[in-house]
Amino acid sequence: MDTLVKADIFFFITSIAAVLITLVCCVALFYVVQILRDLRYIVRKFREESDQIINDIEDLRSYVKEEGKKAFNIGKLLQFGSTVWGKRKRSARRKKDSESTSE
Repeated sequence: MDTLVKADIFFFITSIAAVLITLVCCVALFYVVQILRDLRYIVRKFREESDQIINDIEDLRSYVKEEGKKAFNIGKLLQFGSTVWGKRKRSARRKKDSESTSE
């Protein structure tokens, strides 16, 4: 009979422990679900913001390409102008030099 009482006490304690462990697991699972929801929200926001950043960078690249072409064309124009104006100045100097040496 003594062993029967010990077995009943063992099963009673085991049942209470199983219920408590189940409750603790349910509470932990509830918090894990909350954390996963927040994580999903953060990842969604991160995706949206990264897509916007990618679009902004693409716009910046196209702007830089356009402005680079403009700067290149202005550089070519200035280079052309310096060769044209530089030749006139040189030829004018040569005429002055030739006039002063011929005198």
